[in-house]
Amino acid sequence: MTDDDRRSRTAETTEKALHGLIEVGRLWAAHGLNVGRAALDTSAQTLRVTSSLLGELGDALDPNAPAPAPEEPVEPA
Repeated sequence: MTDDDRRSRTAETTEKALHGLIEVGRLWAAHGLNVGRAALDTSAQTLRVTSSLLGELGDALDPNAPAPAPEEPVEPA
């Protein structure tokens, strides 16, 4: 095996390793972004529920607020 053959094999191996590392990095980045999105979605949903409950509590405590209309049960279709 000549020096040129060794250099060629080394360059080929290095290139394959580099592409593999880049792919692993992309997979971890995609995973991290998906986890971050899920965490933000959960936080947003929690804030919506909390906001709604605080609004209901505020309305219930306000003596000047009109009484809410009773909710009618919804019949399944």
